[in-house]
Amino acid sequence: MTRVYFVGLDRIYGERYKQILLAFQRSHPADDFLSYCARNIVKNIASNVLNIDPNDIIFSRQKYGKPYIKGYPDFHFNISHTKNAIAIAISDYPVGVDVERIRKVEFKIADRFFASLECQYINPPTTGADQRFFEIWTKKEAYVKWIGKGLVQPLNSFDVTSYELKERIRTEVNDGYIVSVRDIGDLFFC
Repeated sequence: MTRVYFVGLDRIYGERYKQILLAFQRSHPADDFLSYCARNIVKNIASNVLNIDPNDIIFSRQKYGKPYIKGYPDFHFNISHTKNAIAIAISDYPVGVDVERIRKVEFKIADRFFASLECQYINPPTTGADQRFFEIWTKKEAYVKWIGKGLVQPLNSFDVTSYELKERIRTEVNDGYIVSVRDIGDLFFC
């Protein structure tokens, strides 16, 4: 079974989040804070699932950068973060996850990275086009992370609206964010 955890950091830390982020950013880029938080969440989950001390967990990366925990080939996870939010997928099988904040989009990006049917699906300037854009974007990111190639796999080389892919990539909208997950097992959003 795959579990997907969505964490809105501003909701967890409240007003303190801005202070924590500012303090961290004095010596690190903003994404480092989100990565740090995500790794710690994965460590805590892995510690409980695998019944090991969190200090014994060693992260490593596959050839194209997909993270894994050394010595535990059946524990699969994937991490994504965007402004103020983290999505983490934990599974018994390979998994890929992506999260994005829904916002205004420059639709010319779709011409470069989306297949023609995906471009038709987002169909700007109709209502909801920005959300549909991020639905496609997060599905594409989740897919390339699932196969372990990341952006080495050109995003326009496959179509997430095709039957084979759209049936295996699940998308949820939560508090202004969109999360997509690609896996091969049962899926449960937490």
